[in-house]
Amino acid sequence: AQQPPSWPKGFVTTIQVALGVLLGVTMAKFIPDRDTKAPAEPSMPTATVKKTVPPPVVVKKKPAPPAPKPIAKKPKPKPKPEPEPKPEPILQKPKPVTPAKIQPTIKIRFPAEWPRGLIVKGFYMVSVDRRTGKLVVIDPQSSPPRKEYAFPNFSAEGISEGGAGLWSIDSTLKKIHLHDNKSFLLKASFAAPGEKPSAIHSDGKHLWTADKANKRIYRHSFNGKNLKVIGNHAILESNPIALQRHGRDLWVLDGKTLLVGRYRVGSDLRRTGSGDLGALVPEGSSVRGFAIDGNFLWVMTEGSTYLHRLDLRRLSF
Repeated sequence: AQQPPSWPKGFVTTIQVALGVLLGVTMAKFIPDRDTKAPAEPSMPTATVKKTVPPPVVVKKKPAPPAPKPIAKKPKPKPKPEPEPKPEPILQKPKPVTPAKIQPTIKIRFPAEWPRGLIVKGFYMVSVDRRTGKLVVIDPQSSPPRKEYAFPNFSAEGISEGGAGLWSIDSTLKKIHLHDNKSFLLKASFAAPGEKPSAIHSDGKHLWTADKANKRIYRHSFNGKNLKVIGNHAILESNPIALQRHGRDLWVLDGKTLLVGRYRVGSDLRRTGSGDLGALVPEGSSVRGFAIDGNFLWVMTEGSTYLHRLDLRRLSF
């Protein structure tokens, strides 16, 4: 067999070396150098833009509501006392007028030594005897004609029946008393508006009281519990000892002059005339009360204690 041609060793080595170099160069083109940094790409110039920053929004916080205070129970307001009506000015004395003279038609003996006040109702005639402190009732047509009852007002200056019961005026305690109609026991007491209360009268709607210290008449309203002054009127009588309502008029008896003043009742009191009781009073006697019953005026005298009946149709002012 023929053997392949043999290449000289040097040539073969040369060829291997050349191939190795060629292979190295070729590989170097594809494998970058690890230590060589890639060139930075050229940057494009950028325009400087000023950003407008909006101001911060300030949010006002609402103040927290105050803690609720403990609710305290309010005391009930006390009712304010209503002011009394303003008093009317003092009346000027009218021109002197000759009062009419009146004469009694009947005279009845009354069994009381110091009578105060007078109520006449039908055949019943009632007064307080200050000497015994009792209420005296007479009926001339009954037998016995006289009855007496204990009366809890030893300083009574006047009595009157009407409205809520029997009324009396107390000059010492300066009180207005309301009594039961049958037992005459006290039901209520109220302070009198004046310093020297001297007379009282109930017309069924209003209660009237007189005061001789300031020469005034007080008009009261009564609601069953409270007595209230709703009128304050000046009068000419210096010693009013008895009051009576007759129609549209209020009659005021002066225990000093024995004149009966007549006042027209309205929003005020307007004096319209006077009458003289002087002819009725015996010497040494004094007038202590009067009352109107139907068509008659009854007058009580003390000292010589009698009831005098006058015909109102014959009475002129």
